[in-house]
Amino acid sequence: MAQLEELRPRLRSPLPGAECGCGGSAGELGADADCVLLAELEVPIVLDAPTGTWEVADATAVTVDDTLRPTLLHLRFLQEWLLGGGGELAVSGRVNADGTVAAGTGGLTATALEPTVFLLDFPGFDPGMEHVVLGQPIAAFADTAPNTFEVIPSDDADLATALGAAPGEGVVVRVQDPVGNPVLGGFAVRIEQLGGGL
Repeated sequence: MAQLEELRPRLRSPLPGAECGCGGSAGELGADADCVLLAELEVPIVLDAPTGTWEVADATAVTVDDTLRPTLLHLRFLQEWLLGGGGELAVSGRVNADGTVAAGTGGLTATALEPTVFLLDFPGFDPGMEHVVLGQPIAAFADTAPNTFEVIPSDDADLATALGAAPGEGVVVRVQDPVGNPVLGGFAVRIEQLGGGL
């Protein structure tokens, strides 16, 4: 409790009327405003007649009320939310060489446009927003030459020519070995849509 009482005052303004609002409202604060309520205890006490002292009653249990306790969030969650602006939409998954999603989050789907070219899509995808795409081919230990994972703009004219049509809405990636063959292990991918979110 001492640590909470030391840290909370540092988050508040020392100037009257300039409170951050984390105490509930701006203005005059009570004497316990720098404390954090963990729980309210209702302790039944009785007067011991022979000694004239107050004692905790043995027959009645102590009642704990933590309904007003603040919600504590994991520090890692707060860091990601703060650094990400709290509004990104992120999906991730593992895609097999044939374009099927072996495992994924956020509704990630994949379509094999060619043996090495895939269209990745997800609910909430917005082509007008920027996307950060992180991917890695899944290679066998015996593979000694590096495989590649590349993002290709969906409006690339050469891409449309090679496919015979525009690829559709989504993120286009190419995953191949050093001589242009498909990577048999597929790939893992994470896509973050910046500035959006559900």
